[in-house]
Amino acid sequence: QTPPPQGSVMPLSRRTSSMGDGRADIPTRPSDAEIKAPMWQSMVAGAAGGVCETLVGFPFDTLKVRVQSGVRTGMFKGLYSGVGSRLCGVVPDWCALYVGFTIGKRLDYPDWVPSWARSFTAGCFAGVVG
Repeated sequence: QTPPPQGSVMPLSRRTSSMGDGRADIPTRPSDAEIKAPMWQSMVAGAAGGVCETLVGFPFDTLKVRVQSGVRTGMFKGLYSGVGSRLCGVVPDWCALYVGFTIGKRLDYPDWVPSWARSFTAGCFAGVVG
């Protein structure tokens, strides 16, 4: 088998390792364990993502609002004031997004091959669910 010309893309099913041992670099589909993983794992991953996003981004959002409103004193006081109510809304939202993406991937299970179109479809499904 001759290698493809530089800059061309081979189909996933024909890509092989650069080591020449015939093994594929990219799996043709996820493992059965990944497909059949419990839904709670997606929920936990979504919750963790939502918490991290909120804890990192919340102080910056607070500072932005204070700068826009012209506050000059106490700019950095109480940066996390009100973060609890934000977490109550963000965590379920991110859980729904992750679960929706997982369900979107499972809809096409037997033939699921990683590609931008299938990931796009799963992402659209996650957007509708979330």
